[in-house]
Amino acid sequence: MATILQTINPVVAGTNVPIKSTFAVNPPDWLELANDSPFQMNAYAQGNLNTPIMSLTPFETNAYPINQLLPIRVGLKIITVNLVLIASHYYIDPSTENNSPTNICIIRQLSNAEAQTNHYPAYSSRMNTTVATIANSLVNTGNPPADTIIFAMPVGDTSTFGAVNINNQGQAIFGDATYNGSVTFQGTDSANCDISRNAIAMFSAQGQEDILIQPGYIQLNGATSGFARIYQVFSGTYKYIIVQFSNFRNGSGANQFLPLPTSFTFSFIARLSDAPTMQFNSGGPSITVNNLTTLGNPGTTTPITAIGGNTLITGGPFDTIQFNSGQASSHTGLMILEGI
Repeated sequence: MATILQTINPVVAGTNVPIKSTFAVNPPDWLELANDSPFQMNAYAQGNLNTPIMSLTPFETNAYPINQLLPIRVGLKIITVNLVLIASHYYIDPSTENNSPTNICIIRQLSNAEAQTNHYPAYSSRMNTTVATIANSLVNTGNPPADTIIFAMPVGDTSTFGAVNINNQGQAIFGDATYNGSVTFQGTDSANCDISRNAIAMFSAQGQEDILIQPGYIQLNGATSGFARIYQVFSGTYKYIIVQFSNFRNGSGANQFLPLPTSFTFSFIARLSDAPTMQFNSGGPSITVNNLTTLGNPGTTTPITAIGGNTLITGGPFDTIQFNSGQASSHTGLMILEGI
């Protein structure tokens, strides 16, 4: 378990004020410096004030094995370490330092096993803060439009707009080229809606993904000409698929296959307009579908496996569209499927 060796309040008064610390440590252990202050903190081994053994930006925590920090290897015996900590200005505007909600620096000793479970460097959520106290509200009035009121960016990120950017005219950006943005709207009954990158997912209170809206398409080039392209607009429990045929023809001697992004698991209804000859497969074999020949109650249907042209069909679960071989002509049309 980490042992706190010293807690200090760093200051910069005209010239840098050194803070000397002396404590006994076990060389196999690690030395951690938690800089929860608005100052740059440099740690030196006493006797060598030219090169810091550790340098931390404001609100940064870092740690190193004690054997690596000392100028010589000392084996496993308990030794006395003399550190000199010197704080220096970090921000161009000193008022930023004066407005910091914290000003503390903690030196800890950690076992090797404990240090290995941590991630360094680590940064406090107060990094680069300009807030004088912990706020319970944020009010921004009287400023020009598009004035940024919240800006956040993880360490190492270089985005101009940051990973989080909210301005005073109701516009917000979440995510950038490094991090995918996402927002979750949580209901009191556990139902929720997730918006992430380019997808919208709506979940029921039971955790079932009822609706998934996601752009993009899957394309199959015809063996002879054109292409067939699937747009699966809704991919949750309810599914809505548009299949575009553009001069599509499979005049070869082999069938072609186009898998659905998300399969129908219960039933579907499909409308076809100038569609090529095809079959619907489920786990490999083709399924039998019902070709609607007469509207009404009960109406009439004809069971078929090969479909095409201009028609209306219904059927059960399937996962792949099979385009039959040997097609004599090309087709430019649509097929719209919806169901569960």
